[in-house]
Order: sequence, then structure tokens, then C-alpha cells
Amino acid sequence: MEKLTNFIELHYTNPEINSLISQTHEKATSYTKHFNQTEDFFLKLNDAYTVPHLPIHHNISEKEPSSAYMLNLKHVMSQVYGLVPDVFEGLRYWFDAEEIHKPLFYKLYEYKRAIFLYLLRLDLSFRHNAHEVIEKGDNDITTLYRTRQLFLDAHMIPIEEVVEDSGHIEGFKIKQLISQTWIGERGRGYFVQGIWMDDDLTKFFSRLFIKHPQNLYPFYPYVCTYKTICQNVISLSSQKRAQKLSSFLEVLNFLNPHLSTIQHDLLDAHFSEQLPYFQNLKKQVPAGLYTDWQNLEIRVYLNENGMREFIVED
Repeated sequence: MEKLTNFIELHYTNPEINSLISQTHEKATSYTKHFNQTEDFFLKLNDAYTVPHLPIHHNISEKEPSSAYMLNLKHVMSQVYGLVPDVFEGLRYWFDAEEIHKPLFYKLYEYKRAIFLYLLRLDLSFRHNAHEVIEKGDNDITTLYRTRQLFLDAHMIPIEEVVEDSGHIEGFKIKQLISQTWIGERGRGYFVQGIWMDDDLTKFFSRLFIKHPQNLYPFYPYVCTYKTICQNVISLSSQKRAQKLSSFLEVLNFLNPHLSTIQHDLLDAHFSEQLPYFQNLKKQVPAGLYTDWQNLEIRVYLNENGMREFIVED
């Protein structure tokens, strides 16, 4: 589903967490990258970390977290940062009152006068098939658990403007490239369901820049969200994030003249590589725009619980 606003507000950051993740860390980072069977991305770490009880409820009108919440989040971050310091290199913490179990971290990038917002979101929600229960939660607090899996997602978002007041960043105005992803509704009464084309746009954008017959499922390099085109980041170090900015800008420039036609085609049909306009565009893609993903390989396997997972090798 599309985001209904083109502005991301920044209300609260925490100097202690920012100080923690800016410390020099000499420990070598080692982890593997995976997707689970529901297509959620996670890192498998060498050692386990614990996630303490977190509050289940938070009034979204309160833009700053409680001291108890911050104390527990600092406990998590002191462990996680020690295990994967490169993932947080150059980032700052950002409290999201609407997603208190999914702490945010961000960094601004500028390349050839274009501005990008890098957003990394951890997911500390308890998962029965991935986490070891230490102490159960209740109606007010989450389960205390231990795990070697760090669930997250990371996107590079094109930005139109950084909004500041007296030198302080208040938020980011997104460069929205997609006019409308709402298609309509289906069903009746209580069973009415909205239909958006975001998933089909994601498949169109991603398959366009993946060489046939390379299969990267369930990874999509370019995703439609916030009514724009975002780069889906799975090479998480600071150096690798920056390296892909050049090709991402080329992708945006290549797609921009064609976006209205792509949206029009997907109003009446789900994405297929057999769509005439897709096939026509595929022939026009510069060879260099395939290179970011040509060494990426994703293999399926069964985990210790007999459930399907995918390992990412690059």
C-alpha cells in the first residue's frame, strides 16, 4: 500500500544511542544474509543477543519515548552494535512513535546534486519460529527473548528537500515520482478490499534491471513505496551503500520519462515480462545498469525447523 504523505517527520533522536553507534569498533563483522519464507530479510549473527520486555502500547501523539523504553533500547543496541558495527556506520537514531518495535536509523547522501535518505529499520517484534523465549510477555509488554537473527529492512529514498528550522532537521520531503498507485476496490460490504499497483510496479522496476534468466526472488532491487522508486539495500556497509548511488540515479533517470506509461499499462493488467512495453524498455536498458546485481545469488534451503529460507550470496 502506498504511503499517503510525501513528508517524513523527524521528532526525536537520542544522543546516547548516537554516541554508541559512532564509536570505533575493531571487531570484525561476520554475518550471513537471508530471507525467511514470508520474504522478510534478516541477518544471521555469530552470537545471540537478547531483547528485553518492550511496551506494547504507545500514544502516537507522544513524539518522544519513555525513559524505560529508551533504557531497554540502549540495552539492545549495545549488543547489536557490538555484533554488526558496520551496519550502523555513519547512521543516527530516529524514534518513530507509530512503530516503537521497529527503531529507525538514517543518513543523508548527496550525489550529483541529488539528495537521498537512507532509512534502516530494525524489527524487534517477537517471532515464534525464530526466537527463543526467556520470559513471556502479557497484554502490556512484549516477550523477553534471545536470538541470533536480526530482522531489518533498508531503503535509499530520493529526497526533494531537507526541511530545517534554526539549523535543526525537522523532516524530509520525498521526491514523489509516481502519480497514483491506487487502482480501486473489490468485494462488497465487510469484504471490500483496496487494490494498489505498488507490488506490480516493484516487479516491473526490478525485473527491468535483472538479466534474464537470473532469479533473485524474493529480493526486489527497486521498490515502489512513498509514491516513488526506492532502492532496496541489502549491502549494508557504509562503503557499499555509497557505491550504488551512481547506478541508482541512472536507474531513476532512465525510468522517469516512462513512468506514466508504465502506470497506465498496470491499471488493467498485473505485471508480466510479456507486457509489450516492458519488453520494449528491456531492450533499451544500458548494459551497465545490470552490473549491481549480476553477482548476486539467492539459494533456497530448509532451516532447522524444516521451513523454507533463502541465503543471499554476493
